Amino acid sequence: MSKAIRLIVGLGNPGPEYAGTRHNAGFRFVDALARREGAVMREERKFQAEVGRIRVGEREVWLLKPLTFMNNSGRAVQAAAQYYKISPEEILVAHDELDIDPGQMRLKQGGGHAGHNGLRDIAAQLGTPDFWRLRLGVGHPRRLQMAQQVFDFVLSAPSREHQAALDACIDAALKVVNDMAEGDMTKATRALAPFSGSKKAEKDDAKKEAAPKKGKGKASGPKRGPILVSACLLGEACRYDGRTVPSVRPILEARGYREGDIVAFCPEVAGGLSVPRDPAEIIGGAGAEVVEGQARVKTQAGVDVTDAYLKGARDAVALARKRGVACALMRSKSPSCGRDSVYDGTFTGTLRPGQGVAADLLTRRMIPIYTETELDQVPEGPAAPTDSPTI
Repeated sequence: MSKAIRLIVGLGNPGPEYAGTRHNAGFRFVDALARREGAVMREERKFQAEVGRIRVGEREVWLLKPLTFMNNSGRAVQAAAQYYKISPEEILVAHDELDIDPGQMRLKQGGGHAGHNGLRDIAAQLGTPDFWRLRLGVGHPRRLQMAQQVFDFVLSAPSREHQAALDACIDAALKVVNDMAEGDMTKATRALAPFSGSKKAEKDDAKKEAAPKKGKGKASGPKRGPILVSACLLGEACRYDGRTVPSVRPILEARGYREGDIVAFCPEVAGGLSVPRDPAEIIGGAGAEVVEGQARVKTQAGVDVTDAYLKGARDAVALARKRGVACALMRSKSPSCGRDSVYDGTFTGTLRPGQGVAADLLTRRMIPIYTETELDQVPEGPAAPTDSPTI
C-alpha cells in the first residue's frame, strides 16, 4: 500500500478569463470534487490559495487551488504541505497534460515535468518530484492539427467534444478518490486503466519521459532565450531614490547570456515616472488587486500613480513578447517587480504576500520570474554550452 493521499491540488490560473481553458483542467477537477462532497473552497492568504476540506471515512483530505498563477504553484503547495505536515508522497496534483490525448488520463507518482511550469515549480519548492500526478489529457496542437502555439493552445478553451472527453475523465477520477485517500493507489490506477490509452501510447509516453535529452544525457532544463531584467539590477539609475546597485550583468554573462540576450526594463520609468521620485506602495492589496481594479498604487504623500504602474507593467509584457524572453529577473519587494511579497502600503517596511504589478502581468503570461537572491537558479542563457556547470 502507498501512503494515503492527504492533499489534492488542482493546477490552473485564477480569474474568470482562464476558467474554461485547458490549462485549468486541474482546477476543474478540484471544483468537481468539492461540489460532490459539499466542501466550500475559501481563500487562505497564508497559502495564497483556495482551500477546502473533505472527509473520506475517518480521514481528512485537504483540497488546494493555488492563486499564484501557474508558474508559482509550488509556493502554495509547499506552504500548505508544511502547515499540515503532509509529505510529498501524500500529495496528488491534478493538471493538464499535452502529451496525452483528450479523453485519456494517467495516474502516476514522480517523474519529470515535461515542460509544465506548474509541476516544475512544485518539484522545486518541495525539493522532490515524488508527488502523485493525475495527468488529464488535453492533447497537443500539433497532434490535433491545430495552427496554434502551445502557449495559446493551453490558454484557450477546448472544443465541445474535447471538453466532454475531459469531463468524462474527471468523472471517472472522482470515483477513485476514496481509494487514493486510503492509500490504495494500485486499485485506483487499475480502475483508471480504460482511460490510459493504448499500451503503445503508454509505452511511448514512458519512453519519452525516460529518454535522455540533448546535451550528454542530461535532462532538459527550462526553455532558453533572452531574459528580461529589472534595469536597476543592471546598475542603471532608475530606483526611486536615484541610487544604483552593483550590476548582475557579469553573473548573467557567466551563465550564457550575451549582450543581446539581456533585456533591461524599468516599469516605473516606462510608465512615465521620474528619477528620483517619491516612494510608492500598493494600498489595499498586491499587484493582482491593482490589475483587477481593487487596489491602488500611491506615494507616501497620497498621490495616485496607479495608471503609471499599469502602463509600465503592460509595456513590460509587450516587450517580453516582442523579444521572446524565456524568463525574467526582477527586483524583490518592489510594487512593480516584487515576486513573493510587496510593501503593504503603510510605508513602515512591512511586507504582505503577493506580487508587484508588472510581476503579476508577466506571471499571467507564463513567464517564470526569479529574484536577485536566486541568481544561481536563473536558467542558462542561449550561449551556454549544454553541459556547462551551474554557478
